[in-house]
Amino acid sequence: MKKTLLLIIFILGLFITSQNSYATEIKQKDLIALTNCGTNMHLNADGNCLCNAGFNVYIDSANNCFTSCSEFYGPHSIQDDFLGQFCVCETGYEWNDDITACISKNKIFSDISSNYKFAIAIQYLKLNEIINGYPDGTFKPENTVNRAELMKILIGDSLPNNRYENCFKDVKQEWFAPYICYAKERGWIEGYSDGTFKPAQTVNRAEAIKMAIEVFEIDLPSNISTNPYPDTVSSQWYTKYVLIAKEKGLFNNSMTSYYPANGMQRGDISDIIYRLLTIKKLQLERYNNNVDTQMFN
Repeated sequence: MKKTLLLIIFILGLFITSQNSYATEIKQKDLIALTNCGTNMHLNADGNCLCNAGFNVYIDSANNCFTSCSEFYGPHSIQDDFLGQFCVCETGYEWNDDITACISKNKIFSDISSNYKFAIAIQYLKLNEIINGYPDGTFKPENTVNRAELMKILIGDSLPNNRYENCFKDVKQEWFAPYICYAKERGWIEGYSDGTFKPAQTVNRAEAIKMAIEVFEIDLPSNISTNPYPDTVSSQWYTKYVLIAKEKGLFNNSMTSYYPANGMQRGDISDIIYRLLTIKKLQLERYNNNVDTQMFN
């Protein structure tokens, strides 16, 4: 009888110890859950993370609660009326994964869809009245840009009120004269040895990247230790501009050659200018598309 009683007491002790261990494990799990709750969140009695009062929108990718969808996703994002805590785009807008924001369903231009490779850049420049399309509503991204057009796009509204004209033999008082003459005064352009600028001539990719880097006043490398691309070697005058542009992330990472003699296309220069504006506005050392959302907020 005594042996039986001792056995019962021993088994009961094991059970109590087991229960205490189980309770400890649960407390540890609760502690882990609590530390995983995001900002503006709390742990409820069931061990679930919930939004605090006044923060009704939960963003899964951020593990965080916000007062509104637009606080995280920018304008044109709203709470879903049915599900409540999830975000959707306003009527007339659609989700764009590249900039993690809602953009208009209406095409930026009739020939530029929302998934076009330079759509974000073209949309930003259009919204900020930096570029325009053609009268038929198209943008024609594969058309080339001439030297006068590029100077106007690069300088835009930053042109001072001073009168700028008659700075080259072929630049007098035309619509493009103020942009070209201002650029010459700032030392951004030089023109040709015969005293002309050739404003109507297609700007090639070597000339275009030099103009863009000069206008945005990007510091050039003191020396060139490597060729940025196989067709851009250190002995060429434009290589330092291509090199710093590549280092600043102004080109697509998949690009394997620069093709300096080719005409600069409207889509390509739009993307380069957008990236330069992003670097300038957000004070970055190098462009990366993770910050595109900030450009549209």
